[in-house]
Amino acid sequence: MKREPNAVTLDFHFTLAYLCGGRGRGVLYREFLAEHGLEAETWEHQVIYDVFEFYGAAYILDASPRRELEFWTQFALRLFERTGVADAADLAGVHALRIRDIFGSRQFCVYPEVKTVLSELNRRRIPLAIVSNWPAGLAKLCHELGILGHFDEVLASAEVGHEKPAPEIFQEACRRLGRQPAEVLHVGDSIEADIKGATWAGLKAVLIDRTGSGTGAETAAIPSLDGILEMVGD
Repeated sequence: MKREPNAVTLDFHFTLAYLCGGRGRGVLYREFLAEHGLEAETWEHQVIYDVFEFYGAAYILDASPRRELEFWTQFALRLFERTGVADAADLAGVHALRIRDIFGSRQFCVYPEVKTVLSELNRRRIPLAIVSNWPAGLAKLCHELGILGHFDEVLASAEVGHEKPAPEIFQEACRRLGRQPAEVLHVGDSIEADIKGATWAGLKAVLIDRTGSGTGAETAAIPSLDGILEMVGD
């Protein structure tokens, strides 16, 4: 008899949450610079990983307004310095809250069915983990989005030291959940990073295809997270 998965790992971006306005933080940051007549070096995605090392280490959840402003002032200073903005020390305090709005949790929205599905998996006592190619501090972001409490583990590639599709990040998730790879179902939106990576690591895998773009007959797909409720033990 074929055994159903008894643990689930999920990607974060486009699986659990999305950018509310549909535009990336790099785009919004460049627009902010242009709006204020500021010049910076050419944007590269690595900037987010570099500045979020500070976020992961220093961000305080549920901080007072004063402490929040202090944090985002320091974050803005590091961001401006990293991207070569002149007079970074003078500008950081002035623009701290705008930088918070661009790079903080309010940029993200959770898909409508996510909390209901996660609550049902919790009711079934299915161990859950997030496995994402993401900068440091993903657990803090999930806390502010109201979903962290559903998960046993959160693995961000910047903190684990491996990126999907490398099998090591999936294997580490299985180890933390106390499951063999064959017992775990991974859900994500990328065929390369999620489906191939999880399969190479020995996990079962299903693609979440929210746009209905099609995946090919060889790839199992679901249109929303509700679909995984029929794929794991009750």
